[in-house]
Amino acid sequence: MSTISENKALTGTWKDGQIILDGPADWPEGCKLHVIPIPQTTDRTGIPDDQWPRDSPGIAELLDRMDQIEPFEMTPQEEVDWLAGRQRIKEYTIGNMSKRIEGLFE
Repeated sequence: MSTISENKALTGTWKDGQIILDGPADWPEGCKLHVIPIPQTTDRTGIPDDQWPRDSPGIAELLDRMDQIEPFEMTPQEEVDWLAGRQRIKEYTIGNMSKRIEGLFE
């Protein structure tokens, strides 16, 4: 009997009564699953949707707090590495663009 390690967890989306996985699963046939919905109440900032300020004083306070965050500074080597990484992503994107649009206008 094969065992499934915790690091093989996958994410997915509930659609039309089925779970559509975001990637392939190499789990053994018939294995039991533990499915828990992921709350969608926050965005990437970690602020719940209902707590974003919507009035002028609240927005001003949020902007003041943002202004107090110290800027991120890279060392020269970190900047070189970052720029090189951006260039690799750009080259990959341009080089694979035809794969992304294949069949799009057919």
